[in-house]
Amino acid sequence: MIQPIEPDDPLGFGEMPAAVSDIMVATMRLKRMFDADSARILAAASGMREVDWRILYVLHAGGLLPQKEVMRVIQMEQAQASRALQRLKDTGKVRSIRDTEDRRSWKFGLTDEGRAELLAVLPAMERRRDEIDAVLSDEEMSQLRRLMTKVARSLVTPDGAKTWDRTRSAGSRSAGMADTQVRRNG
Repeated sequence: MIQPIEPDDPLGFGEMPAAVSDIMVATMRLKRMFDADSARILAAASGMREVDWRILYVLHAGGLLPQKEVMRVIQMEQAQASRALQRLKDTGKVRSIRDTEDRRSWKFGLTDEGRAELLAVLPAMERRRDEIDAVLSDEEMSQLRRLMTKVARSLVTPDGAKTWDRTRSAGSRSAGMADTQVRRNG
């Protein structure tokens, strides 16, 4: 029988299945917690969806971007990104223009309305980021980054390719939302 999560064990390390990686289960549980926390903050500030926040933030930081770059930075599948970008375009928060170099592709950018909505929730999201990051000292944050990078580099696909290599485009320095701006601890 699985025991309920104890207050001093919020990730449920005491109930991890024996055949599954503790790192994998804890990371998935922590991601769900972060997603719920973001959704709560966004709902209180504007009612914005988390996926919309991620896209608007990337476009705010990166300017006019091709859909593939948006997908790479926020780690989203093409179908989900297409639906979200179309919804944001339909609601007037995002604009699209045909890519002049590759006429098959489109580039996306913020409209004034999208920028205003993003800027309205940005202070609340930045405050929460700072609160979360403040839980760890600079030394602990560096150690956490090193450990997460070590785990990420160990992940391979069935054909032996490193999964983290597939998320990077030529010349990029990292795959994730932190690409869009220099973080104060890194």
